[in-house]
Amino acid sequence: MAFSVGAPTGSISAAGRIPCAGQLQVAGPNGLGSSWPAGSARILVQPGESGGMSVALVVRSNCPYRIDAELAGASEDKHIELSAPDVTPYGGTGHLMRGALQARQESSVVTSVRSALWSGPAVSRGGNNRTTDNAVQLRSRVIAAPNANGVEVIFTLSFDPSP
Repeated sequence: MAFSVGAPTGSISAAGRIPCAGQLQVAGPNGLGSSWPAGSARILVQPGESGGMSVALVVRSNCPYRIDAELAGASEDKHIELSAPDVTPYGGTGHLMRGALQARQESSVVTSVRSALWSGPAVSRGGNNRTTDNAVQLRSRVIAAPNANGVEVIFTLSFDPSP
């Protein structure tokens, strides 16, 4: 952020950087909780849904972001797969950055080892965590092996502040 003000006898200019901030939460009934500013959210993988269960994460971020995922307390032989996300505005587009809907899938497999799942550009260009039009929703399908039903998935939001 920079601004400049001209005056008859000179000018004033200032520059600064707004720190990265954001929020990650689960939309819908499968969430086990979310926190801010730590930026983590949890879901419980439910058995028996044909074609897998749907999970929707809501992301707010003023910097490029990454969402990591891991299975909590699961043995190494357990894993789940997530489909590429369908990215949509969560409540409108008024405060979304250009390109906010361009999330990328980094991996489709989630194990007990934390790793990058999705990443994307800055989402929000204003507002706060109660602003209705400054977030995106990443909706995906979770396909679990039979031995992974009932495991908890932890999603963690982190930021890449580089320009």
